[in-house]
Amino acid sequence: MKTNDPILSTLFARARLHQPFGEPSSFGFETRLRSALAVAKPGFTEILASLSWRFAAASLPVAIAAFVFLATRHQHLLPDGVGGLVTQWAGFLPLPI
Repeated sequence: MKTNDPILSTLFARARLHQPFGEPSSFGFETRLRSALAVAKPGFTEILASLSWRFAAASLPVAIAAFVFLATRHQHLLPDGVGGLVTQWAGFLPLPI
């Protein structure tokens, strides 16, 4: 497999040289690669990604609760019609619309 990516080339070269269980001929390339990856320490992005997947289930109830809270707080200020409602809620977006 030929690749121009220096990170992957370095990773594959390290995996080829890594001998976790002694003689590399008795184990396949995938075994050596997995053992080399298991030794590597996770970086900030990997830790953040694992935490985001763990807290993804909690984000939907929080978003629903925030929507209900904002809807009840602004219930007396709601304009008539869909266009007025969209215009009012678009004012809360941090975008120049």
